[in-house]
Amino acid sequence: MELEALRPSIIVMNRVTAIIEKGKKMNTDAGCMVVLPVYEDHNSKDYIKAYLQSDVPDKKILVTPESFDKVMAAAEELGMTKEITETYFLLVDEQHSFIIESYRENILKVFDYFWNFKNKALISATPIIPSDPRFQELDYHNIMFHERTLNTVTLVDSKSPTATLRYIISNREYSDCNLHIFYNSVTGIAETVNAMGLSDCNIFCAENERNKDKLGEAERFFNANLPSKDEKYKKVNFYTSKYLESWDMEDKEKTVFVMVTDIHHKHTLLTVREQLVQCIGRLRNTEQLQQIIHVTNHRSVANIEEYDKIHGHFSHLFQNVIKGVNAFLELGMAQTDFIKRFVGSFAVWINGGRYRFDPNKCDQVIHGLYSNQIYNHIRYIEREWRNTLYEPIPVSHEINVGDLNRVNITNGRTAKARFEQRIAKIHAAKQDFDKDMFHFGTTEWEKYQELYPDECRIYETLGIDNIRVLGYSQSNIKKAMILASAAQTEEKLMMLVNDAFSVSQFYSNIEIKAVLQRLYDELDIKDVGRNQRLIKRTATATHIRNWFEVSQTSRKNAAGKNESGFIITGKKPMLTLMENQL
Repeated sequence: MELEALRPSIIVMNRVTAIIEKGKKMNTDAGCMVVLPVYEDHNSKDYIKAYLQSDVPDKKILVTPESFDKVMAAAEELGMTKEITETYFLLVDEQHSFIIESYRENILKVFDYFWNFKNKALISATPIIPSDPRFQELDYHNIMFHERTLNTVTLVDSKSPTATLRYIISNREYSDCNLHIFYNSVTGIAETVNAMGLSDCNIFCAENERNKDKLGEAERFFNANLPSKDEKYKKVNFYTSKYLESWDMEDKEKTVFVMVTDIHHKHTLLTVREQLVQCIGRLRNTEQLQQIIHVTNHRSVANIEEYDKIHGHFSHLFQNVIKGVNAFLELGMAQTDFIKRFVGSFAVWINGGRYRFDPNKCDQVIHGLYSNQIYNHIRYIEREWRNTLYEPIPVSHEINVGDLNRVNITNGRTAKARFEQRIAKIHAAKQDFDKDMFHFGTTEWEKYQELYPDECRIYETLGIDNIRVLGYSQSNIKKAMILASAAQTEEKLMMLVNDAFSVSQFYSNIEIKAVLQRLYDELDIKDVGRNQRLIKRTATATHIRNWFEVSQTSRKNAAGKNESGFIITGKKPMLTLMENQL
């Protein structure tokens, strides 16, 4: 263990909870500050400088990737940069996370300094070999452990992963075991707990208001602290991705590991080779492990692009894009937000106003594209498990309501409940679609547009916040859609009116009425008449005042007769605003 090595070290760890726990243990055992935890609000320069200047021998700094530059900045102010890079050992833990967790904006910061260290290493039980050629120059060591007593994974092909999960929880076969369920969906966990009426369990997830809101009544089972070595686990224990790695599970009872992935909730699709294997690796008393279960569905698409092929294609494409963008920038073209976001996903901005290809960012994109395909078909999931040290045992599970006891799946749900569930799926799919710069194959959002066209139209028209305010009520939704449709029609009318009439021109009442009536009829505009019935809108010349400033007057027509009408002297503010936005 590097924490016990007789040399100064900086250990980069991805999980704040692991940093806090390890730092607290060592400092408590020593009776003083021997290890410096650096993370989030504990990363000020003064805090770090005080430790660097202390007389603690063989200093140990535990730091998150995002706070690594704070350590180096403090060292620079003390004039210790050279001492740090030449005498401190830099250990980057859980190396795979730097490629998988691309959603963490500054996770790659550590590699701005990594190559300056004389003594350095990366470690992971589930490594991903980076494409940056500098990593090929490092020495590789493969460490094998042989204490595992279970080498198989029951791979359950389920039409409804949540229903299968509830079946497992209620199955008497596991009554003498503690269930450890890794399910990266706070909402899914809450629904399972509430639907089954569980009287006691543990829910381990990030502690924030958003998660507490999602848990609702299940919040009473939330636990911010993992059980200590001497404490017992509950019969049912849920974990989100916050607890995939960097902690030790000391469960002395018989244990069953259950991992749930669902293609309808993208954030649950953890990678097999890295993240799901990391889940299993939490258990320290492996002799108590009775069964490992992976419950999942799949897209039933028998097609996959292999990693090397994707990497070769996209890395070449990305470098050409960078050349093109840099050429435009040299001509003085301004960057758009889209360019910053798109090119920034595989390149870094350097001094001189240019982009440079970043192999680490490219690896993040490629790995994301490849991993998403794994859930195209059960055969690919099975293959991924075989590429680990676990042999999959494929089984299928058809939902049997009679076996699920208290579990309510889809039968008997109200129209409102079905609508709410569909909107939730659509919202999650749209968020994933907007977040991802690259889409491989048909996305969940595109599938839902085909499956639920009416719900998607409602979602795009009203938005999730308005739908929630309306309480998912079908009658309220219908009224809101009518109003939204009317608002859209009025906007179209405004555009057509703007084209039909000109400022400083005289129009007779007859002309105005004829033009407006034609537009009303074309757009099928209706008004509310007596008894709240919708009737066709009838045009009058005075309607022109809705959009224009006018002066009422009269002119002689071609026959020499006076005709009443209006001279348009200007446009109303709303019409001017609309015109400027076009």
